[in-house]
Amino acid sequence: MRMLLFTYLLFSITSLSASTPKIDSLLQVLDSKYINKNDKDDKNNREKGKLLLEIAREYRGIADTIERKMYILEALDLAQKTGMDSIAGDAYFALGNYYGAVGQLYNAHLNFKRAEKIYQKLNDTKRLCNTYYNLKLMFYFTEDFENAAYYAEKLLEIADKQYEQDENMKTFIFASQFVIGAAHFKDSYSEESLQYFSEMFQKSMSMHLSLFYTQILANECAKICLHLNRPREAINYQNIALQYYEKRNMPIMPVQYAYIAKAYAMLNLTDSAEYFLNKAVDSPISKNDEAKLLIYLSQSMIDEEKGNLQLSIEKFIEYHFLSDSLINDSKSEEISRMKNWQALEQKDKENEILQQEKIKQKKLIIILTIALPLIIVLFIISIIIYRKSVTKNSELKRMHTVKDKLFSIISHDLRSPVNSLANTLKIANTLTIDTENKAKLLKNVSSRVDNAYGLIDNLLIWAKNQMKEIEPTPEYFNLQPQINTIITDLQDIITDKSIYLENKTENIEIYTDKDMFTVIMRNLITNAIKYSHSNGKITINVDMSDNNLVISVKDNGIGMTKEVQETLFKMSKTKSQLGTNNETGTGLGLVLCAEFAKKMGGNIWFESKEDVGSTFFFSVLVNNEKQNNGK
Repeated sequence: MRMLLFTYLLFSITSLSASTPKIDSLLQVLDSKYINKNDKDDKNNREKGKLLLEIAREYRGIADTIERKMYILEALDLAQKTGMDSIAGDAYFALGNYYGAVGQLYNAHLNFKRAEKIYQKLNDTKRLCNTYYNLKLMFYFTEDFENAAYYAEKLLEIADKQYEQDENMKTFIFASQFVIGAAHFKDSYSEESLQYFSEMFQKSMSMHLSLFYTQILANECAKICLHLNRPREAINYQNIALQYYEKRNMPIMPVQYAYIAKAYAMLNLTDSAEYFLNKAVDSPISKNDEAKLLIYLSQSMIDEEKGNLQLSIEKFIEYHFLSDSLINDSKSEEISRMKNWQALEQKDKENEILQQEKIKQKKLIIILTIALPLIIVLFIISIIIYRKSVTKNSELKRMHTVKDKLFSIISHDLRSPVNSLANTLKIANTLTIDTENKAKLLKNVSSRVDNAYGLIDNLLIWAKNQMKEIEPTPEYFNLQPQINTIITDLQDIITDKSIYLENKTENIEIYTDKDMFTVIMRNLITNAIKYSHSNGKITINVDMSDNNLVISVKDNGIGMTKEVQETLFKMSKTKSQLGTNNETGTGLGLVLCAEFAKKMGGNIWFESKEDVGSTFFFSVLVNNEKQNNGK
């Protein structure tokens, strides 16, 4: 009976709109105003969504048709596509009503809960109250009093806060209190329960609430009175309930007639009992299980009063068989319902988890789409910073090496010849020596002065270059005369070793930095003299190809070991070997040569074989623009 009543109630109460225009006229409005209109128009979409739900409500008034569900789902789809939360909430609420009416309680509960989440988000207390009201009714009429009381308490919490602003909330408050009491007095037919429902009944009458609550309370009071063997009071309450059912022509009246018949049978008023019993039997839904139970029991009582004991026993046996069968069916149905509910709930949780995972994946894709370019940019910046850091560290390391080398040169390579020179001069001033020894001494002093001068000259030029003050300043000059000038400056040490030096260069006019060129040539020729034996030979050659000038300085001296070759042109690894007359060096000159050759757009390299000799080459990118223009 409770389920039938719930189905009827979902047809007749708790709607979000009181207006019920005809379906045909509503469909005409839908076709004329909203079909094939711009989906980006928010106002148009909102009005269309409301109209679709209104059409669905009108279908609810006639039957639970597929059309009703179709229009609800169309409204929901529109709301989800356009982000209209209020329309989506109303659509879920309507789906809850639809599934409740067709007996799919799990789906009804699921959609009511979805509506609840949206209404909570929108802080829409009125719609939340309607949602909790329907959930409370659904569980109450399916005799799940625990859940019914839970939603009744949630409804009561909101309704209490809104009571002063909205008097309509008094209905919700009353309904919540009734359900909480019903859950408390479940299957309790005591004086205490009768007193509670009787007081609620009187309150309903005095507050002029809907006849629905008056009927429900009257029916509860009547059943308790029958269990307490107070049939006259039961008849009074049932008559009030009957007025409600008859007024609305609800398909539940045979149960009420059967209750009245039982009450009259208990009073031994068989005529009245048979009258209402016949009305219950003649009702179109007299096969309702609860009605059948009451009919069997009332008929048994009437037959007993009339003395028809055999018929009374037969009806009583039928009553007990049906009662036991219904109890077993009810248990099986409850077990099956719970299993289905749990299975559906588990499936829903899995779907929800799957949806959450999809949302997380979409968010992750969006984050990666946004973050990936930033990560790439940061990675590139990190590489640049790292390279700069490495370059800076390399530069610092090189500068430390240069500093160490500089101090080494000053403290040893330069200090040693200067000290030696000072000692030689001191000896010369304090001792009396003959002319021959004096000449030898002066020659030694001259040699040491030349070495020290060359070292200081290289050191100053290199230090200036390290400070980045030297940049190429090209000018026109003749190659052969410039080399001859360098040879003349070195003539003393060439003559001292009896070296034959041949300059095979041509009188070519070139355009490059003259000072850098001179430093390179002087260092290469000086090294060739240093590592040549007495009576050795040095040859200077030139090869000119387009704008590339290659000069070579070849000697037939001691050559270089592989160990020495590996350290050439590197400031941090320079390792000079002694000359054939024990001349000292630092390797700084070749470092300068390499740096200047590079600045002049060229390069420097060598070929050497131990005890055979060495040949040094250096190329210079020269500009013959003047010559070309003169052609």
